[in-house]
Amino acid sequence: MEAGGPYNVTAVLQNNHSITLTDVLFGDVWLCGGQSNMAFTTSLVFNASEELALASKFLQVRIFMAALEQSYTELTDLAGVEMPWSVPTAKLLGGRDFKHYSAVCWMFGRHLYKALKYPIGLVTSCWGGTPVEAWSSPRALQHCDLDRINGIPIPYTPSMHLSKRTNSVVECHDPSTSQHDLWYQGFSTLIKGVGPSSHTAVGS
Repeated sequence: MEAGGPYNVTAVLQNNHSITLTDVLFGDVWLCGGQSNMAFTTSLVFNASEELALASKFLQVRIFMAALEQSYTELTDLAGVEMPWSVPTAKLLGGRDFKHYSAVCWMFGRHLYKALKYPIGLVTSCWGGTPVEAWSSPRALQHCDLDRINGIPIPYTPSMHLSKRTNSVVECHDPSTSQHDLWYQGFSTLIKGVGPSSHTAVGS
């Protein structure tokens, strides 16, 4: 699909039952992950009231937030959702300090929309104080020869497997889909865009 919208998308089952999603946009989806630097909320920026007031002007930027859940094993889906796909509002972007929407993710997304002029989806998934290894599966770490540090196995505690990450930062992405990551961990920032220029659906 070309970028744009909004559209109504209907899925029809073999028994003729159907479900329709409304107000669907097609554009680029970015996953914003990391620890407290990424978790720094929009309500904490120095011009917070001015920034939050801009929310209503960016109706084609949609926001989503994964819940903070832990898992001993890799999961193929989110264990919980803090905020479903939504049209941004000052209330949704404000929230509790370090508990709600990422300032870096939001500001990056709205600037990207202004530059590209097509819909942008933002998925926030960040957890303060987590090491980068917590965002990668043991399988991914072993693939990159990172399963041992100085000859000592990494202790795979429950906090090392954060279920909110469906892709590892060090894992290879599926080249058949359009995927973008905005990673903010400590003092290092990695912005990675992978995949062709096809567009992914962004709902509300």
